[in-house]
Amino acid sequence: MSVLKFDYSMSGFSPEYLSRFASTAASADKELANGTFNNTDWLDYPVKIEQTVLLDILNTAEEIKRKCDALIVIGIGGSYMGAKAGLTMIKDSFNTKEGCPEVYFAGWNMSSVYHAEVMKAVKNKDVCVIVISKSGTTIETAAAFKIFRYFLFEKYGDDYVNRIYVVTSSDSGALHEEAVQMGYKAFALPENIGGRYSVLTPSGLLPLACAGIDVLAMMKGAKAAYDDINSLPYEQNDCYKYAVLRRLMDLKGKKIEVFAGWEPRLEYFTDWLIQLFGESEGKDGKGLYPAQALFTRDLHSFGQFLQQGTPQTFETMFSIATPTLDISYEGDKSYAGTNSLIEQAVSIAHSESNTPVMRFTFDNPGAEAFGYGVYFFMRACAISCVLLGVNPFDQPGVEAYKAIVKKLSE
Repeated sequence: MSVLKFDYSMSGFSPEYLSRFASTAASADKELANGTFNNTDWLDYPVKIEQTVLLDILNTAEEIKRKCDALIVIGIGGSYMGAKAGLTMIKDSFNTKEGCPEVYFAGWNMSSVYHAEVMKAVKNKDVCVIVISKSGTTIETAAAFKIFRYFLFEKYGDDYVNRIYVVTSSDSGALHEEAVQMGYKAFALPENIGGRYSVLTPSGLLPLACAGIDVLAMMKGAKAAYDDINSLPYEQNDCYKYAVLRRLMDLKGKKIEVFAGWEPRLEYFTDWLIQLFGESEGKDGKGLYPAQALFTRDLHSFGQFLQQGTPQTFETMFSIATPTLDISYEGDKSYAGTNSLIEQAVSIAHSESNTPVMRFTFDNPGAEAFGYGVYFFMRACAISCVLLGVNPFDQPGVEAYKAIVKKLSE
């Protein structure tokens, strides 16, 4: 039984209609591997990752656990969002696990207040830093690394270098050169894997291993998704069908996809999906606008809009079949049962009001399920982009503001 189930019965498209696009989806998937695009090594990474790399990650994570009770992970975009999504989905709501450091994320914004508060929070703790950047020159990452590098130097003197761990390019870039010069422990980011497709590389695996996540189970889940997508016929291939459905929604005039989680654990998973799909699709004047909701909270903020607003939205919902905990109220009413009942009611109400609904259900919120979901949606996103006619792996627009910042700073 798959750890991820897909229900598109309220999408407005029947299985019979969807079956017309079997060869189209398969052709788009084949195009990913035929050399048309760069940055595609993630496609078979779940089966090709070297065991020595995994062992090094596990050993280094144990070393970091022994050294610190606070871990600062510095990165932005794909260099942080996947790890944040996994940490939130797999661990409890307050990210605690005995024997593991508290994890703080830095460099994902330019707020002086936020970074000062992080430093204040870890002032009296033993601290290690993981910095993740292929180039080392991204302004947010570089700025945060400078302040925390000095923080470590003030706290530990020359020994600070033994508390810095780097995930970067294997042979070039400012961060690579500094790691070589200073002797930081370094992990290589595969050169042909872009940031938003890097969750299953040391970029995501090292921080998650430090937090006590079973990264071997993550990779097992990713491999299961890889095997399913490569072997299942179209009628059972949910990845192909979801990619096709997104394009059909686009053609139908549904231009906004709302990724809606039904558990707070899933909030950052849907956040990661926004970057994955938005940065992959949004170019050449094309692409669905990716939005996010957390239910039931947002039913009381823009649920009205989804029910009766501008008819350009559809919803992709995410829930967990087996909650790790449940409690009762009014004697015998189950929180989990009521949440599920509301999800069913909302799905019916929205779909009947011209807001199509698709639903994904994780069997559980564990590491294997997370790994499966990560690979599944990376593959679905890439196929969807090929069907749309855009390169899934570049992001030329991201560089525009960086160029202006550089010019204004001169």
